[in-house]
Amino acid sequence: MSLVHALVVNVQQNYHLTQRSDLYADEAEKLDRLVPGFGQKYTDAFIRGIDHQIQWEKDDQSILRDAQRRGMDYGFIAAVLLVVGAVICGVMGAKEVGIALAGASAVGMVGKFIDGWRRK
Repeated sequence: MSLVHALVVNVQQNYHLTQRSDLYADEAEKLDRLVPGFGQKYTDAFIRGIDHQIQWEKDDQSILRDAQRRGMDYGFIAAVLLVVGAVICGVMGAKEVGIALAGASAVGMVGKFIDGWRRK
């Protein structure tokens, strides 16, 4: 592959190909005439690159999904704890603090639902 790369660099200088990752059909044909089998190797490398990009994007989406799920779980736990704290404060007579905790829980949950609805 390094030999093919060296030949491609030489051909780029001779044919003044642009510096980009793709070749036009006539450029690939010229290279294939200079280096027999280049077209197939280039196609294989191109397909491997596409497959690698697809796999990378799948992995990235999986990581983002896991992080979002974990964030939703922690948010749910925090909301439940706020509600439990509100109930405890209400039972102990600190009604205003209980209302504030329940309100904070509700605002946080509504914000998450709106954010989730917008992302769909």
